[in-house]
Amino acid sequence: MSSTASLTTGGTWRSGVRIATGEQASDAQVAIDQRGNTAAIWLEGEGATVRAALRPAGRGWQTAHDISHYPAVSEASGAQAAIAVDARGNAIAVWGRELPSPAPLEPNDNVVQAAVHDPP
Repeated sequence: MSSTASLTTGGTWRSGVRIATGEQASDAQVAIDQRGNTAAIWLEGEGATVRAALRPAGRGWQTAHDISHYPAVSEASGAQAAIAVDARGNAIAVWGRELPSPAPLEPNDNVVQAAVHDPP
């Protein structure tokens, strides 16, 4: 499960809101552009699927989406996800994952993947 809470300048913390429900959510990252649009990314589940959600400025969180087609590298392997948003609201998420070996006794390779979200 992923949740957020926010604080206005000089104010008090608002209550946390749930942006996704799942199992074993970890490595949550958030990025905010100059207009206040927010993007979040996290790893979820035993296979550490990469998920993301967007929150346009002044509105609520949109539905979270899987942004990886393959499981990310497991937490035990030091999996991490990162996200950044530019001044135009373009978001880019980056994470590592295991690429299964084509040969049964060969080790798996770790690769880095990225996904870009362009604003409407």
